[in-house]
Amino acid sequence: MDSLESRFPKYMVYCVLIACLEPFSQGYLSGATNVPGTITHECPNGMAHVASGGLPDCLPMNTALWGFAVSAFCVGGLIASLFGGAFQNRYGRRFAVIVNNAGFIIGSLLCSVATHQAMFIIGRIITGLSCGLGSLAVPTYIGEISTIKGRGTMGTCNQFSVVIGLLLASAIGLPLAKVPLWRIQYAIPAFPAILQVFLMPTCVDSPRWLLSVNRVDEARAALQKLRGDARIDQEFFEMVEGVQGTAAANANLRGSPEGIKVTESKVADSFNNDLEDHTGEKESHEVYSMLDVMRDPVTRRIGFTVFVHHIIQQLSAVVAGYDKYKR
Repeated sequence: MDSLESRFPKYMVYCVLIACLEPFSQGYLSGATNVPGTITHECPNGMAHVASGGLPDCLPMNTALWGFAVSAFCVGGLIASLFGGAFQNRYGRRFAVIVNNAGFIIGSLLCSVATHQAMFIIGRIITGLSCGLGSLAVPTYIGEISTIKGRGTMGTCNQFSVVIGLLLASAIGLPLAKVPLWRIQYAIPAFPAILQVFLMPTCVDSPRWLLSVNRVDEARAALQKLRGDARIDQEFFEMVEGVQGTAAANANLRGSPEGIKVTESKVADSFNNDLEDHTGEKESHEVYSMLDVMRDPVTRRIGFTVFVHHIIQQLSAVVAGYDKYKR
């Protein structure tokens, strides 16, 4: 079977599920303060160490300060969103997802053992950094490893994981909304993050990213692993064409006339040499700047639709997902 006809190869689904541990942590963090929020900043004993000898019973805050503490992770998300795209383009999607867990682990632990209001807020900002980078890296990774026919379904897994995290945060928060158990609520996101650190290396990196940095051998091997026993020649040709241009794709095709795998180093060398001879072809594949996006009537309309969608989502307080994976 041709890989263009396949839908849900087992290994691809496995990689998607492992990647979705990040949006689960993100969703849990978003809802972690909902149920135990009152007991976190309002309790009879205040900063006194009654329930626990080493930690205060709660962190007293007025309404304004508590509101800032809850939304502080948005500050971290904003900061991470400014450099997240460049980071994942330079170091790869998989590496970005793995490194991203550091913020979840450190920030969650800071919130759970906080002895001062500032410590709690800093923890929320650090977790926000991971939310911002993960919001870029995970959807990109899922979209680039998914089959064409399964991309829409796989894409919904990201938002579905966020919603599951929100739901569990409220459900688990009910029995933890007391002193000193509220601290456990803020430590929980660290556990899926730790799990992802160990499991994500078992997943391949994005073939498209590997091609973008001219690691052709690894790109084809990664695509073949993601597609199982399916034939990947046509999909790989289209992938090379999309990333490097038509001339590069034809050069790759000439390098393996009878379906010879380009994992052979001599073919990879031929591919890279031919690629250098066709650099002019890449002009049609230049990355759009934000100004280019706004000038193009098609992308401007799409961007405006998504922009309005997310504004309405925030105003309505309803968590929804725009399916960015459908063609």
